[in-house]
Amino acid sequence: YAIIDPRLRHGGAKGSEAVPGVGWLKFGPWALAGVPWFVLLVLVIASSTGRVEPATLLPAWIAAGVVIGLEFAALLYFAISHGLVAQVVKTLRETSFSGISHAWEIARAAFKFLRRHKPAMVGMALIMMMVVAAVGAQWIAPYDPMEGMNRFHEPASGEFWLGTDSQGRDLF
Repeated sequence: YAIIDPRLRHGGAKGSEAVPGVGWLKFGPWALAGVPWFVLLVLVIASSTGRVEPATLLPAWIAAGVVIGLEFAALLYFAISHGLVAQVVKTLRETSFSGISHAWEIARAAFKFLRRHKPAMVGMALIMMMVVAAVGAQWIAPYDPMEGMNRFHEPASGEFWLGTDSQGRDLF
């Protein structure tokens, strides 16, 4: 925009005279670029509720897809025309990847950080306990929670460690 009107170079600040609409020129393109994504979000929500027939939403899905595709095409054209893709490829070629050793360095640095910070260590231990419980759930409770549905409000026992709820489901 500064090429069109030099007064826009500082956005009307630093002693230059104010230009009407400068705020819109700064914010407008980003807002317009976000509209199709917002429409896509609304479409996903409307489709997932089941209140609207899918055939009714089809034209809106197509329009949102076309606009988002055009945004990606414009972004790709901009990146190629300004040599950004070539710079990324050049940087990737110049970088030597030692994937496994690099991953071990990251893991070692993370463990060193955790050793120095006790709250982080406690948090990591809690996360690991949750992961182990999720992965080992079939061995911790090797039965179907819906089995024995006629046992309403049973107290804790060897079979149901935390008891059952009003539907007869195992609380554990």
